[in-house]
Amino acid sequence: MVEDGVEDMRQRRLRDEYTARINRVIDYIDAHIDQDLSLQTLARVASFSPYHFHRIFGALMGETLSHFIQRLRIERAATMLIHNPKKSITQVAFDCGFSGSAAFARAFREAFGMSASQWRSGGYQSDRKMGETDRNLAQMHRKGRKDFDVSIEYNGDQQLTQRWRDMRAESPLHADVEVKEIPAGRYATARFEIAGDQYGDAWNAVFGGWLPESGYQPADGPCFEIYLNDPKQHPEGKHIFDICVPVKPL
Repeated sequence: MVEDGVEDMRQRRLRDEYTARINRVIDYIDAHIDQDLSLQTLARVASFSPYHFHRIFGALMGETLSHFIQRLRIERAATMLIHNPKKSITQVAFDCGFSGSAAFARAFREAFGMSASQWRSGGYQSDRKMGETDRNLAQMHRKGRKDFDVSIEYNGDQQLTQRWRDMRAESPLHADVEVKEIPAGRYATARFEIAGDQYGDAWNAVFGGWLPESGYQPADGPCFEIYLNDPKQHPEGKHIFDICVPVKPL
């Protein structure tokens, strides 16, 4: 029991580090909403690899980074339209980071079902759809442990490389297939047995469930999947595969 308590405290401390990094990014976005918020810039703010930051953000926040930024911009614009009546709609769009009035008009109508001018003229009173931006990650939803094992290893799979070469030679596709050598190194490898529509859940389980409590963070370099069966031959049609993520100590 004592050991379980110590392990839970360790995992909470590690997850808190991920939470703090994501909060830094949210604060940065909020303070620089009118600027170009590139993936590289935000990954640097979070001190995460730009290769993997979008996966971490999406797994922990429940929405993609691009959608989150767009939502904050729209919500900021909706507030400005109400409280800054003398500012033109075009200027509001630029102040909230939109590239032009046309892009802003499309995004605003999609979010609120009306034009920005209709919103400003009182539409917000009868059909207010503006959601609350959840910026408090201190109590971020703790994802339950998933039923899978993770090992930290990858020594370079020569058979994997050969399988790619065989696929290239046998492929009926009239397209180039690039073969790359995957360097040996420290990888987190998680094996899943899932339905065909659960690949996203599997990736989120790694990046939002296991990784924040592991003491590791993604290292620069690509992730990859290793497919281990033919789902058509599985009695339940399940897909068995490994997710491999390059990692380094947090």
